[in-house]
Amino acid sequence: MSQSLQRALHILTLLGDEPASLDDLAGQLGVHKTTVLRLLRPLTEEHFTYRDEQHRYHLGARLLELAAAAAEQRTLRVIASPHLTSFNREYGRTTHLAEREGSNVVYIEKLESRDQIRMFSRVGTAANLNSTGVAKVILADLPDDQLELEVDRIDFVRRTP
Repeated sequence: MSQSLQRALHILTLLGDEPASLDDLAGQLGVHKTTVLRLLRPLTEEHFTYRDEQHRYHLGARLLELAAAAAEQRTLRVIASPHLTSFNREYGRTTHLAEREGSNVVYIEKLESRDQIRMFSRVGTAANLNSTGVAKVILADLPDDQLELEVDRIDFVRRTP
């Protein structure tokens, strides 16, 4: 991957964490401000980013469009949608749909609980295979030989007390 493209993608990832100034981004990338500005200009022109009145950069509307398109392209989401809705209505609990991508699972649909108990999860976020219930369900369904390969790759770092 070209260095410029890699840096531009890194900028988008950083902005996904929080808005940032030109100085902040340059510091996090370890490059000069002019390099960051050169990358931000086309990102801003194409609405992948925008700058607010405090001169901080944010993720732009074009990413929302792409996220919506990505969700629509998930065939599993389309097939599972009526079943998720039915389950959510019957039991009233948070209902997730996730898909395995490499050594992670990615949430591709979420229907909220009807009670006060909420789960912090967002469509589009990834989680380790050993960190969530939905990932463990996916692991449990793997044939033994594939499961052993996956378990060998899992980092098993404690993420909660």
